[in-house]
Amino acid sequence: MADIVDRKKLAIHESCHAVLTRLFSGYLILSDVYIDPTGASGKFGSNTVQSTSNVVLNTYSAMGIVWPAGVIGDTIDRDGIEGILSQKRAILENRKLLDWMLGGEDEPNFEYNATFVSTNYDCDFKKYQQFCLSYAIDFLAEKAVWEYVQQLAATFLARPDLKLTASELDDFFQNSGFDQYLTHRKAELIERLDKMKDECQKDDPWTNYDFTPYPLP
Repeated sequence: MADIVDRKKLAIHESCHAVLTRLFSGYLILSDVYIDPTGASGKFGSNTVQSTSNVVLNTYSAMGIVWPAGVIGDTIDRDGIEGILSQKRAILENRKLLDWMLGGEDEPNFEYNATFVSTNYDCDFKKYQQFCLSYAIDFLAEKAVWEYVQQLAATFLARPDLKLTASELDDFFQNSGFDQYLTHRKAELIERLDKMKDECQKDDPWTNYDFTPYPLP
């Protein structure tokens, strides 16, 4: 059985996937989150919203941001917010600095997503991955967001079955204040998502990526 330390790490990991999926609720639907009590593994479930062609790219980009969220959360849990921000440039230059050990299928899914987007939408593969990593780091490193991640992880761990259903997740996001927090940030955050293709064009060398930290509220 997964020990308490493993469970806490896994709860943080899966909660990071969940809060970013909630941010992108116009593109992704969060179904459930759970830890397998018989081993050190966890899983979050999500589906894509049935969408028109003009938002399909944002759906893929949202998925590209959600996949690395768990390992970014693992890093924040270990090194703190200041720790990951101080490592951000190095992470963006060489994503292998992230510890994918708890990621399970997250890394191959992140790779597949980037391959698909770069191939089908004429985006630079490395710049696209940098965009997704930068977005996830900036959002999860917001002090208020990280506090919600910790609250969700604690709620998760308090459940005897180590599982939260879609309706229970809805209740958490509505009652914890997270949805209200998003009402003040969502337009800005979705606008940033909309800019992905402009920032990741193949004709712009990825080495010229702007590493300046995205302004926090």
